[in-house]
Amino acid sequence: MLLGNRRCASCRSRPSISKLFSLWHSVREGWKEERTALLNRVRGLLAEYGVVIGRSADRFLGALPKLTEDSRVPDPVRALLLEAREQFAALHARLARCDAQIAAHFRNKRYDAAAWQRHPMHQPLLVGNA
Repeated sequence: MLLGNRRCASCRSRPSISKLFSLWHSVREGWKEERTALLNRVRGLLAEYGVVIGRSADRFLGALPKLTEDSRVPDPVRALLLEAREQFAALHARLARCDAQIAAHFRNKRYDAAAWQRHPMHQPLLVGNA
């Protein structure tokens, strides 16, 4: 298959599927870290204006809509909070898509666990006495 000027091979082997599965996990962890970092940055910014919210992400995200109307928060910071809400929504959607892909991996009936374990890649290395 050609894609632009690059030649792409389709993913057919079980090890390749396994790599794709771990890719979803890796990407999900990255987005989770990005979400946590954004939470902490916005929480720190709000603390500078006297608005302190507990460490729970759910509590913070629940309070975020009300904070855009809080009189303690200056207008430019309120605009930033609206941008942060959009970013949180986008990250939440990405995490949900990752979760769906990971769940689909386990529901996929094409996998034969016994055959997968017999694959040479999963066999123990035998080291003889020299």
